Amino acid sequence: MKTLLAVILPLCLGFISGCGKAMLPLGEVRGRLTLDGQPVAKANISFEPVAGGRPSVGGSDVSGYYTLRYNASRVGALPGEHIVRISTFQQGFAADSLDEDANNSENAVLMESIPGRTEEIPEKYMQNPLRVTVEHGSNTIDLMLDSNM
Repeated sequence: MKTLLAVILPLCLGFISGCGKAMLPLGEVRGRLTLDGQPVAKANISFEPVAGGRPSVGGSDVSGYYTLRYNASRVGALPGEHIVRISTFQQGFAADSLDEDANNSENAVLMESIPGRTEEIPEKYMQNPLRVTVEHGSNTIDLMLDSNM
């Protein structure tokens, strides 16, 4: 009986643990975003699968380097062709624009002014976004933009 249990129990546990949702295969995507050869810092980058599915997003650092995330726990993007959307625009917020009643409330949250940022990405990339292909495995996809028409 102990021998039978020793064989059946691992098989059952393997079956139960294998019943979860399978993880989609992703390609790791890293690269550098530049405009006219200069790094673009703090840009929002999105790879949207042409065939459908969840987009992957990332942000560029001060040197223009980015890494895409599929979700909070996974790095990468779905394999296949993607439309690339890039933006540096950020809405500004002025602390003095708060409602007067909110400032006087004992539950009011202290808010600071946040400077806005204009769009630095040329309009041509908004009208005709880049298209790239993500492969299985590791991908280095440098996004080299130019401001010339």
